[in-house]
Amino acid sequence: MSDPIEKLTGLGDALEGAPMPLPASEIRARGDRIRRRRHAVLAGASAAVVAAVAVPVMAFTFDGDDAKEAPPVDNSVSDPVPAPTSASLSQSNLLTDEQAIYPNGGADWRAAGTSEGDGQAAASPCQQSTMKGLGAGTVFQRDFEFVSTDTGEVATTLHFNEVIAEFPSVREAEAAYTEIRGWYDDCRPTGSESYRAGEFSDVPIGEVGLVGAAEVQVSSYGPVDEEIDPFGEESWYLETGLVQIDDRIAVLTQLIHGQDYNWPEGTPVFQMAPDAATQLALGNEGQTAEPTPGVDWPTSIPAGFPLDSGWPEDDGNDEYRLDAPSADNQAMIPAGELDACLFSPADPGATARLTTRLSYATDGYVRELQLFPSDREATSYVDQLRQLFGACPTDGTTPTFTTEVSDGAIGEESVVITRVGEEIYRTVINVVRIGNAVVVDLTSDEGLAADIDSLTVETSENLADVVAAVNDLQGGTPGDDPGPDLSAPAGTTTIPDAFPLDRALDEPPVADSDTQVAGPDGTVDGVRPQTACGEPLSMPGRGDPADRLGYSVSTIGGYDGRTLETYPTVQDALDRMEQLRAQLQGCERDDEGDGLSARLWESHSSDTGYESVTFGWTYEATEFQAASAGQLYTVVRVGNAILGLEWGSEGSAQSQIDLAPDQVQLAKLIAAEMCVFQAAWC
Repeated sequence: MSDPIEKLTGLGDALEGAPMPLPASEIRARGDRIRRRRHAVLAGASAAVVAAVAVPVMAFTFDGDDAKEAPPVDNSVSDPVPAPTSASLSQSNLLTDEQAIYPNGGADWRAAGTSEGDGQAAASPCQQSTMKGLGAGTVFQRDFEFVSTDTGEVATTLHFNEVIAEFPSVREAEAAYTEIRGWYDDCRPTGSESYRAGEFSDVPIGEVGLVGAAEVQVSSYGPVDEEIDPFGEESWYLETGLVQIDDRIAVLTQLIHGQDYNWPEGTPVFQMAPDAATQLALGNEGQTAEPTPGVDWPTSIPAGFPLDSGWPEDDGNDEYRLDAPSADNQAMIPAGELDACLFSPADPGATARLTTRLSYATDGYVRELQLFPSDREATSYVDQLRQLFGACPTDGTTPTFTTEVSDGAIGEESVVITRVGEEIYRTVINVVRIGNAVVVDLTSDEGLAADIDSLTVETSENLADVVAAVNDLQGGTPGDDPGPDLSAPAGTTTIPDAFPLDRALDEPPVADSDTQVAGPDGTVDGVRPQTACGEPLSMPGRGDPADRLGYSVSTIGGYDGRTLETYPTVQDALDRMEQLRAQLQGCERDDEGDGLSARLWESHSSDTGYESVTFGWTYEATEFQAASAGQLYTVVRVGNAILGLEWGSEGSAQSQIDLAPDQVQLAKLIAAEMCVFQAAWC
């Protein structure tokens, strides 16, 4: 991966790097890996321009005999993924009304018609053959109409459609998937004068416990009819989702027009693809159980909860490092400790969390307790981890890790996950649910892979006190301890002399005639003061902290500023974060005070594992001026300290969307060093 300042100048080079399975000695270096992971979430999309417009739909008759012949079936090759649960493909394998989303607010897709077979009209402007022509035996499709959720008005010319098909074998489904994917390389929709194909991006369907393939791609073309776009400022945006599970394929097609296609939390089809994969495999079977009625579920974890009980005690060894139980410790999912085959679990939506870690020589220990709104959500989280690791029997090369998943015998339900290297490296993950609480316990070492059973027994026994404490919590006897006093003076407000505020994702920048590097130093500005909708933002760089440290890199094409500040109490830091969120809430468009340069504000995903927010602005594109510049920010709190990052560059809103994951990754790396400001230190 290139350095962040280079990416600012280059306006959004692609993210590089992917994780490989790590031995026990490396799994503790959390935050130092770059992972390919996206979560499909349903909140915070930007406002795309979507009016009731005429959508070009091609009507023609396909001749299946002219289609390319499917490759012959090789019965000597076993199917690479298990057969779906549902017995045969049917309408129940299509997306439902609830699953077909347009996450922009004020409008949504609604099922308008379902049919069997290919039909006479193409589902996509780039379609070159019917599914039958590609070798499918069964085909269903569903069309959706665009509805205003406020008025019920239907924009009849906007287009979203899903086609699903079942093939005689996995091989033939794979061949059809590859051929369909190629349609979008050299597509030329009817009436278009230009066409630009986007890159296909992976969708992590492993997060919903499925094995297969899923990708999305956005292409644009034009012109848009003058009747719809009299100034010639818009383009057609064709978003396509491809999903293959076993011998089945789903093709999702959305076609709209506008000036841009910006979705900070994931495009509509990207967000729908995991549900499409689940429907394709399972249909409408297996609905989630209802929560147990009449139970007053615990909502908080009492102070002093013995989450680290059963672990080795400190014997004075220099290699003994304990992160005492704290909600400020990085959560296991964003730390990458529950990754399997390049996929991470989705955020389970816990209402309370406590995490602890111990590093002792070559052994690593991690535990996490999470409380959920009810036992239903807790059960779903256990099922998600079971499916995620069950779909990853082998992982990595040199060494290859082998994973086995089995039922445990602790609590109301439990899962035991074991992962071993070829000769050495052992990992045991115990997932235990009691009521609405889930404990995840991970132990790893460099022991012999053949001796994994002894580690399994040991980790189960070590959980005895934790399980007993969770049972007490579920029984309504958490104790009368009100918890820590957040208004008490913090343990420390002094920033260590060697704090790595200049941490880089790759090679650090070097000062020269075109690059100015300042700091880290208490006199460097770092993050510069900023306003949003006329109000000074409550970010590092503004106010009167107990201590501060700044760092900046300036080039011709960009700016990288960082500021770390500490406050007298944890409550002071909490108040500043709350104020910042309140200031950003509802601020979508402003100017810099001159009344001329309008700025558009957007929020982005900020999955750091700590309390954080990522947001930015870009200049509004006009008929005479493109969106030429902007600034991107991530603000993170750990204990009584707040870290702010500012990246300024020339570029569009899309450039900022591309850069946001890298800034969050950098914030995560630096935040991991801020443990000195937690109650338990590092």
